Amino acid sequence: MFQGLLPNVPNLQLGYNYTFGPKFRAGSASVDYMLPFKLGAGSTIYGEAHGEFQSLSIAQPGSPNNCMELCFGGGYRRMFGGDTMIGLHGFYDKTRLSGNWYSSGSAGVEMSAMVAGHDAIDLNCNWYGQAFDASLLSNSLGFNAGTSQVGFGNSNYDFQAGYSHELYEGGPDLRLSVTGYKFDTSSNVYGYYGGAELKSRDGVFLLKYDVGYDNTSQTFQSVSAFINTGFQLENLIAGKSPFLMPKPVFQSPRNVTQHTEAKVNRNFRHNTQAAILAHLSETPSTCTNCQTVTVVNNRSSSVTLYLGINNGVWGNYTLADFPGFQTDLQCNLSGFVLSMTLQSGASIPICFCTATKGAISIALSPDMCPWGDCPQTLGEFTFIGADSKDTLDISLVNGFMYPMSITSWATTKGSTVAEVTQATGNQNQLNVYPLSCDVCTAAVGPPTWAQCQQPPFDQSQCKPQDPSKPPNWGLPPCHTGYPMGANYTVNIN
Repeated sequence: MFQGLLPNVPNLQLGYNYTFGPKFRAGSASVDYMLPFKLGAGSTIYGEAHGEFQSLSIAQPGSPNNCMELCFGGGYRRMFGGDTMIGLHGFYDKTRLSGNWYSSGSAGVEMSAMVAGHDAIDLNCNWYGQAFDASLLSNSLGFNAGTSQVGFGNSNYDFQAGYSHELYEGGPDLRLSVTGYKFDTSSNVYGYYGGAELKSRDGVFLLKYDVGYDNTSQTFQSVSAFINTGFQLENLIAGKSPFLMPKPVFQSPRNVTQHTEAKVNRNFRHNTQAAILAHLSETPSTCTNCQTVTVVNNRSSSVTLYLGINNGVWGNYTLADFPGFQTDLQCNLSGFVLSMTLQSGASIPICFCTATKGAISIALSPDMCPWGDCPQTLGEFTFIGADSKDTLDISLVNGFMYPMSITSWATTKGSTVAEVTQATGNQNQLNVYPLSCDVCTAAVGPPTWAQCQQPPFDQSQCKPQDPSKPPNWGLPPCHTGYPMGANYTVNIN
């Protein structure tokens, strides 16, 4: 089976890829040149160069709109037993993004082998080194990258498994693959995609389709087309055409030398992908110099997130100050209510520029209209209260829907300042109004319909009175104040 007598054929591949999803679209043209050198029977070293130009459209203010990727590397591959290949490779990458050049590197391992019939399997794993830090990315792309490294740290990788099958005798070749990846942007991004590619038996034409998901981009799809040809540059010196036929896929019955002379499976667009993911996951530029409440959906399915403006008092805010939300006419009860769909694993930053727009009091409720329907878990905030502090709480007055926690970033590390995990047993929870306890220490006028009390309300759920405080002041209190202008995270669990 081992086609050791076939000469090395340097491979030139031209391609185009179009990736699209709800948050971004990207078209990219690419060129790859693979140059193998045989060291002996079954051993090959190679060099590879990759160039790519992308045109981007990202649904986020200040985002980049194009980039260029230049990647140079090589590796070593060795055949074992005539039908199994193991290889190592490394690459150096230069990326031009928003007028600046960034550098990174990667290392990878790969394996491929013949299996029963004319089929083959392959496994690939790549680790990517740091591309750029938060300050560089923030300055060049114009968004708040926070204090963490943005781009690549010590645990950024992808791994892929593929299975190739001869559809008919002699081809074409169908390859199915699944890929998982992790990027350490300003927050960890985990994703996966699966795909199918169809290659002609002579190896010239290749079509590919992928569909995937990650906790920042949401669902995305990708379609690609490639042309492969042999390219012997030295033929030009002899006055011959440099273009040759590439190695065929199937030859007695599958050309195993493709194991050692095929293009490396890696994410050549990893620098740009990391920048896109970081940009999508960060606070929009409109939040600059404003405090932020970031709502994170940790549930396994999407939720409808409601944002209620208490008593309809907007101050100087308008609907345009809350991108992603729309007016919800079904929920306008005690105030003005906006809503949006928040996908599983996704987050939304909400900006409050109290210095220029004044005080505001809001409520956040997943899957239930605030202040009206039951049951609901309600996160409540008042920015610039009477004592010039932010106040917050989690209210179960209208029942319990989902677990919720609030983290305050008034300190650098952040701390959980309110949390509920169940309907009952919240008497000792700071900044929580227990089940039906509308004045913290008692149920004076709570909703009376049964679905608000799940389980049924018990007066002992309310908090004891703090004797050193005014009436209805719970111990611990149902709401407290925090430094004006602090940032907060609301986790829906």
